[in-house]
Amino acid sequence: MRRSEREIIRKLPLFKGITDGHFDRLIRDGFLQRFPGRTDLIAEGDIPDFLHIVVDGIVELFASYQGRETTIDIVRPVTTFILAAVIRDEVYLKSARTLGPSRILMIPAPAVREVFGRDGAFARAVVNELALRYRVIVRTLKNERLRNGTDRLLNWILKEDRTQGGRGRVKLSFDNERLPRC
Repeated sequence: MRRSEREIIRKLPLFKGITDGHFDRLIRDGFLQRFPGRTDLIAEGDIPDFLHIVVDGIVELFASYQGRETTIDIVRPVTTFILAAVIRDEVYLKSARTLGPSRILMIPAPAVREVFGRDGAFARAVVNELALRYRVIVRTLKNERLRNGTDRLLNWILKEDRTQGGRGRVKLSFDNERLPRC
C-alpha cells in the first residue's frame, strides 16, 4: 500500500485511536481499490473475506428474492458496510455494488476480528459504527412503516438536500430506480 494511501486510511474514524501496531496489522494485507460503477462487490449468502470501507464514491446495499430486488441502503464515504458479518464471521445478509466510480478499502476479515479482540479503541470504534448502521436501519424501517409514499419521498428529498449541502436542490447520484420505496 502506498504511503499516501496509508495516511488517508489512518485518518478514517475507525482507525484514529488504535495503536500503530494494530493499525499495521489491519492494513498489512489490505488494499485500496478503485471500482467502476455497477460493480458487484459482495453477494448475499457469501462468507466475508474482507471488511469494506467506502472511501470515495457510492455503494448500494440490496437484497434479492425470487427475481425481485430491493435497495436496502445507499452508503457514502466514509462508511463500512456489512461490518456485522465480518465481526461474527457469518454470511452476508445483503449484497453490495458500486453505483458510480468508487474507491473501497478492503481489509482481510480475519485481521479485523483479531484486532477487534485486542485493541479497545478499535473495538469501541467498531461498536460505534455498528450502532450507527443499526440506527440507520431502524430509521429506514420506521419511515417505511409509518409514512405514506408522499411523506417518504419528501423526507428523502430533505435528507438528501442536507447531505448535499442544503442548497434546496438535489442531484441524484444514481438512477431513480434506487430511490427509496415511495
